[in-house]
Order: sequence, then C-alpha cells, then structure tokens
Amino acid sequence: MNNKNQHDLGIGESSTLTFSRINKQGNEILLEAICVPVSNGGNIRKIFKMANDVTAARQAETKLSNVQRSLDKSMVMIRFFVTGVIEEVNENFSMRSAMMGYTL
Repeated sequence: MNNKNQHDLGIGESSTLTFSRINKQGNEILLEAICVPVSNGGNIRKIFKMANDVTAARQAETKLSNVQRSLDKSMVMIRFFVTGVIEEVNENFSMRSAMMGYTL
C-alpha cells in the first residue's frame, strides 16, 4: 500500500490497489483489492478489504496489446469515419505512403 492509499483511508475514503502474491500452487497471481474504512462516530475502527484475482484479465489485456503491436509492425492499417474521412493510420502506413510520395 502506498502513501496515497494510506492517506485516502486515513481520511475515510475507499482505496483500490493491485498487487501480486504467490498462490498455494506457487504461481504468481495479481490481486485487485478495494479497502473501505469502517468508522464509528468519525473514528476509523477497522479497514474492510476485499480482493479479486485479476490475473486472467491482465494476461488477456497483455495478449491483446501484443497482437495489436504485432499488427502495427507488420501491416499497414487505416481507419475511416463512415463519411470516408481518414480517422487514423498506423506508423507503418505513414512510412510506406511517404516512400511512395503520398502525404496525409
């Protein structure tokens, strides 16, 4: 827990954090936790913590990001608005169109 999390809890605000742990099988997992201060009469009595395993979701995000990065490096990509106006091109498209004498 960092100083911001501790500060938030100290003033009675909830805080979220992500951290790694080793499970019973010896594998590293990622947990995302929410910490909620429980107060009585303005005094914080305890901190309620609830954590979820987000390992699979983070791995899927990483895989998708890696696929996108690979596509950007290996293919020219251009995205249009429905009106036909160019919305976005990847760096590969920009480099190859410049080599052919086109400008965007």
